[in-house]
Amino acid sequence: MSKVIIVRNSEVLPSDQNGRLWRSGLMVRSLKQAGVEYEWMISSFDHYNKIQRPQNEAGRNSEEAGLTLIPSPGYRNNISLRRLFDHIVFSVRLFKHLVRQNDTEIVVVSYPTVESAFIVTLVSKIRSFKVVVDIRDLWPDNLYDGKGWRVALLKVIASPWIFMRGYTLRNANQILVANKGYSQWAKSNGSKVEPFILKIPYLDRASATTGRSSESLLKRLAGSDRVTVAFGGALGVTIYDFSPFLHALHQGELDEYDFHIFGDGPKLSSLKAACNGFANVRFHGRVSPDELKSIYQCVDVLFAPYKNSVNFYDHFTNKFAEYACAGKPIFWRELGAPTDLLRDYRAGRGFSENDFSEQLRLLVKDIQIGAVSSENVRIMFEREFSYDVFSKRFLEFVLRVRNAD
Repeated sequence: MSKVIIVRNSEVLPSDQNGRLWRSGLMVRSLKQAGVEYEWMISSFDHYNKIQRPQNEAGRNSEEAGLTLIPSPGYRNNISLRRLFDHIVFSVRLFKHLVRQNDTEIVVVSYPTVESAFIVTLVSKIRSFKVVVDIRDLWPDNLYDGKGWRVALLKVIASPWIFMRGYTLRNANQILVANKGYSQWAKSNGSKVEPFILKIPYLDRASATTGRSSESLLKRLAGSDRVTVAFGGALGVTIYDFSPFLHALHQGELDEYDFHIFGDGPKLSSLKAACNGFANVRFHGRVSPDELKSIYQCVDVLFAPYKNSVNFYDHFTNKFAEYACAGKPIFWRELGAPTDLLRDYRAGRGFSENDFSEQLRLLVKDIQIGAVSSENVRIMFEREFSYDVFSKRFLEFVLRVRNAD
């Protein structure tokens, strides 16, 4: 097989601060282990820590072999013209890099960013390689959920990206998606092929570590006789909606539980203010992934209040796979396929806008009687989200794309 290129502008590297292999990195790992020639193209800008990565190879992780850093200027705020400029610069330089490729057979490009997926599709007409578009979210549709003049205006503003999306999906040789909802979206926006579903995996780390800041917390959690519920993640404005939790909290319906929130982000200050005066809600800031794994293993329930939006409906996010890897019962926003899977495996329960406390009470009861268990969660992880399952399916998919007319 000739070379396979994996492209994602904003991918995380193991050598980044609090970094690890994500979906694109695990694709690369699969190709490397199978002996397939590959190149991994990402931005020089670390989009999560907001710093430039060094261009030299000193300090690189062994998992980062075959990496090409494409220079892009970076930005400070996720919602800004500077971010848009960064993506355009990356795409222009990606174009220059790809047109010089003579031995490439397949390029797998993440969507978004729309600009880089569009450029890869354009270059494929010149260099005759096959394009696989890996859909990560429903951009730009996730900008304008709902109706009204504001939505209409946003659609007008987004029209260049809507055009690029349509061209990319119509001309892709194959589409990768994480769920059935994304598959339907791709087909409704121009895809001429049946998308291939490949769930987002999580690479289980062999060990979990504890820092000084978490040692005392772990002791308290281990010795607690109260039900402990934890959330860990980046508190972004467009991702989570804590209103079901806050409503139940202010109604006095959650007094018997202890909640621990790990992470930072733009939503942190307002969430802290909304929980002010409630001693059973504690904020711990950002901790390393290894420490977080240790903490997860000492709590009773892991919860994630995703927004009720088209972008998250039926979607198995990185967070879902991460929680499943931790092997603890999961309390998830009722958004289709994820909660259906939790019920199928008896690994957790879903909640809606007005039943947070009631569903949590039922989940705790299920745990106590053994109807939901950590063992069930671990089985679900191994069968649905483990690296081995992901790698096997991805390599089968690459072979299928290679052999297609």
